[in-house]
Amino acid sequence: VAVLRRLSEVNARSLPDGVLMGDETRVDRMRRGNVCQMLRESVLLSSLLLLVTYVCYQCDYFGVLFVSVRYFAKLDSIYALHHEMYWEMMLTTCSEAVAIVVAIYLIDVGRKYTINVCAALFALCTYLLVIVDLEYRREVGLCALFLARMLIAIVGMGAGVYFLEYYPTAIRATALGLAVSLSMPFKFAAIVVAESMHTMLAMYIFATCGIVAFVASLLLPIDHRKSWGIRDAW
Repeated sequence: VAVLRRLSEVNARSLPDGVLMGDETRVDRMRRGNVCQMLRESVLLSSLLLLVTYVCYQCDYFGVLFVSVRYFAKLDSIYALHHEMYWEMMLTTCSEAVAIVVAIYLIDVGRKYTINVCAALFALCTYLLVIVDLEYRREVGLCALFLARMLIAIVGMGAGVYFLEYYPTAIRATALGLAVSLSMPFKFAAIVVAESMHTMLAMYIFATCGIVAFVASLLLPIDHRKSWGIRDAW
């Protein structure tokens, strides 16, 4: 208090009205980063649904990224092309830049809505590559993978924003960090699936993960404009 008074005198400004918090602030600091706050009965279901959604997003993002290399290599061998895989990968990677632009506008329609729609469309695009008559049609493969990578990137952005707005400041970083940590082994498993299994089977698995993310996100609490923005309490 003495320091604040001295600062107000030096700057010729009055102190703001209010009471300086002491012991209560100390208690709040002790609660910061406590994972148990995510397991409270009132938010337990939402926490589990968010974790499932984020894990599925990570699996799909890295799984489709790695399986795309094998898929385009197979296309090149079918169509007797040489070195086309490099520009095909570059083209589909550019979808993430498009995803940022789309997410800027779509995310303000609704965080939950963004995750719902994009997860469902991702699954649809990926399932297209499992259909026998379409799986190795070059133009279909390029378009489907471009859209799939764009959509799953938007899912990740929507889920990240939902995490940050749903949890209070005291555990916000812990909640998102826990989701990232839990997704690591599943991410590595997705890469193994992408590199070791038949490309069509891998696509089917990743599309199914997209459906799981869609269903989990459907069950999340409905967000609205009043709930958007960083808050310090539920």
